[in-house]
Amino acid sequence: MPGAILRTLLDTEHWLAAGTDGEIGVLVQGSRVFRPITLDQGTNVGRYADLDSLILGGIVWEESRPQLASKAFLIHQPVGRGQVVAFAEDPNYRAYTEATQLLFMNAVLLGPGR
Repeated sequence: MPGAILRTLLDTEHWLAAGTDGEIGVLVQGSRVFRPITLDQGTNVGRYADLDSLILGGIVWEESRPQLASKAFLIHQPVGRGQVVAFAEDPNYRAYTEATQLLFMNAVLLGPGR
């Protein structure tokens, strides 16, 4: 995908989404797609919106839209005594979107206390 801003829905009850209102725009550039994990494995903190409300701006190939709709953007998974926080896209890419930078800072600053 050459680059687009996609609507992403967040679980506002999760600490990674602290300071958000539950919906952000995410800069997507590339081909990485995460399938959502099951609830017994962890939490899908952020997921791309449904097909009809997915695109906020930019170019998204027609074939890519169904592949991205409702897929995971931000995953939190406990592993042993630690945890994995996975972003489908670089949250700090060129310091373009402040909302994804907030998610990254939540992971860095709030994560070690969990």
